[in-house]
Amino acid sequence: MLKTDIALQLNGDALAEAWRLYALRMGVMADQAVQTHLLPYAVFADICMNSSIEKWRILDAADGGRCVALATFTNDLVAWPAVSPDYFRTRWPHAYAERCVWYCGFVVVADHAPQGTFVQLITGMYHQAAEHGGIIGLDFADANARLARVVDVVLARAARARDIDDTSPFGYRGQRSDGQHYWTYETAALTAEAA
Repeated sequence: MLKTDIALQLNGDALAEAWRLYALRMGVMADQAVQTHLLPYAVFADICMNSSIEKWRILDAADGGRCVALATFTNDLVAWPAVSPDYFRTRWPHAYAERCVWYCGFVVVADHAPQGTFVQLITGMYHQAAEHGGIIGLDFADANARLARVVDVVLARAARARDIDDTSPFGYRGQRSDGQHYWTYETAALTAEAA
């Protein structure tokens, strides 16, 4: 059985467990993305102690209650170290002023996590934002770009479920908000060819 736990702070053993999962899953991105995805431990620990950033964990009872997924979620955009609050404030001024803009800083899921773990995590965050008619921001490296489609499918299902089960249906609309491309220029190759 999977349990969603939302913690305002992680410390002690919970922090150590979260770091192991995060470092393992983000470490694999080291050779797949130009910009590092692995936050230094000190920054990660600060985030875990910052009560304005929720730490969403999926705990697996069948695995001794271990954390098999972790995400961060906040509507205090100033608290997240790598996001531009002005971007959101300019595009959604009313939602921003009402603190109805959330940012998901990262999502990591253990390789051995039961099927449906990622879906449970994303669906829970969607429902929290949808309760307030909110906006959710997150980013994907090109190496994980397929996850944008997965999230789109999960949110479509969550929105439809609310339409069926609730008298005030929630919807969603996904759009690519920004893009960043990294280029490399090999000058040595040109020098070697000219010789």
